[in-house]
Amino acid sequence: GMEDAQLVELLKEYLLQEVSVPDFLCAELEGRGVTQPVLRLLEETDEELVLYALNIIGADRRAAARERTSSAAAESKTNTPSADAESKPHTPFGRRGK
Repeated sequence: GMEDAQLVELLKEYLLQEVSVPDFLCAELEGRGVTQPVLRLLEETDEELVLYALNIIGADRRAAARERTSSAAAESKTNTPSADAESKPHTPFGRRGK
């Protein structure tokens, strides 16, 4: 797969050339959530880049909120801190079976 920085560079290339950004790239960036290269986009002067960064960060926040509410419902009997769930974002459904 590509590095986070490579994906962000690709995003910049599309926007610089004023080509519409392909869905797979948006989906990939949103799937990875808030990474250092994405946060650096917020410092760009190009408004579109900043908007893309905010969108990716917003998507990540929404996903985290969804995960928190669903895991909170599943774990209402136990007092597991949600920080534990957030440290392993790649297996959000890991505990559902129990």
